Amino acid sequence: MDRSTLSLRRAWLGRPIVYKVNGSKFHSMKELRPAGTSIRVLFIFDPARQAILLLGGDKAGDWKRWYDKNIPIADARFESWLATEHGGQ
Repeated sequence: MDRSTLSLRRAWLGRPIVYKVNGSKFHSMKELRPAGTSIRVLFIFDPARQAILLLGGDKAGDWKRWYDKNIPIADARFESWLATEHGGQ
């Protein structure tokens, strides 16, 4: 699923494909969970409601720590993106 598909289908995306992420600074942070894999892609919709893909990886063998390690990275990337793309607004 690419970024344009996410933008078009955001209202219809839900479990088992998309889950809310706990522990992010941003309440709207989500993760894609491709069926049958341990791959995760953290994403968020920007103020213009476009999907921003922040980070992806395979959490096999690192189930809990994967989130502890990668959510702060995704948060920082989104903060940086907001500052660059939207003048910090």
